[in-house]
Amino acid sequence: MPASVTDEEIEWTVLGLLTLRENDIISKLGAGEYALQQMQEEWHGITREAINIRTA
Repeated sequence: MPASVTDEEIEWTVLGLLTLRENDIISKLGAGEYALQQMQEEWHGITREAINIRTA
């Protein structure tokens, strides 16, 4: 991942887009939990990172 990518960009992109993708208004943390349950394991690392950034 490029060094120029900020924590805010990771958090918003991963969790924000998941919120929009499901056409529902849910929290970003809810979107992250949903992703961990529904998406392929290859996406779990970046999703967990985004959740960690959000809860820090």
